[in-house]
Amino acid sequence: MIDEPPYCAIYIDHRGPTEIIEDLVAELLGVRATYEGITTDQLNIVVDHGDSYPPIEERDYSRWINWKYRLEVVSTSDDADEATVAEPIKALLEKLNDAGVKAVPACDFEELLSPWNLVNAQN
Repeated sequence: MIDEPPYCAIYIDHRGPTEIIEDLVAELLGVRATYEGITTDQLNIVVDHGDSYPPIEERDYSRWINWKYRLEVVSTSDDADEATVAEPIKALLEKLNDAGVKAVPACDFEELLSPWNLVNAQN
């Protein structure tokens, strides 16, 4: 079995483009986005723009699973546990919410992301 750092996908309700989302997330975290993504002391984040999705006008945005963009989030530490990774992800979810961006996390440790694991999805 391969040990990998905890992973979380954060679906976001944003029309893009990818560069705008990268800049927004980087600004919220107080770092700069690079061509490799967004890196903080604790998280590596890449914006996935879902090229395989149908055109914007054909999507049903009422369900978060259909949102085009998602943040692929992993720990910068190979030996971090889920509880350690959950804290900076919760902080990011709160900042996205404060910026008016709907965000829904999908990961194996969603229960550690309360209240952002459900509340933001319902807004």
